[in-house]
Amino acid sequence: GGAKWIGCRKRSFFPPVQVLSSRFQNLLLTDLREAFEKGKLPFHGEMAGLARPAAFDALCSRAKRIKWVVFVKPSFG
Repeated sequence: GGAKWIGCRKRSFFPPVQVLSSRFQNLLLTDLREAFEKGKLPFHGEMAGLARPAAFDALCSRAKRIKWVVFVKPSFG
């Protein structure tokens, strides 16, 4: 009981898209590396070569150099 919604005073609750994109990129790549190191990322078919640590590291390094864009839009409500 007694809980009520308190709206955010700022017009934009989220950080700028560039900051959000960079943060998302870092978190995703960190989680992928952890999963790879724990053997939780199976690779099959054309992707089988990524099971080699050097190939996976090269892929992550390339992904890190790309400028990611996170799509952000206002909620429906």
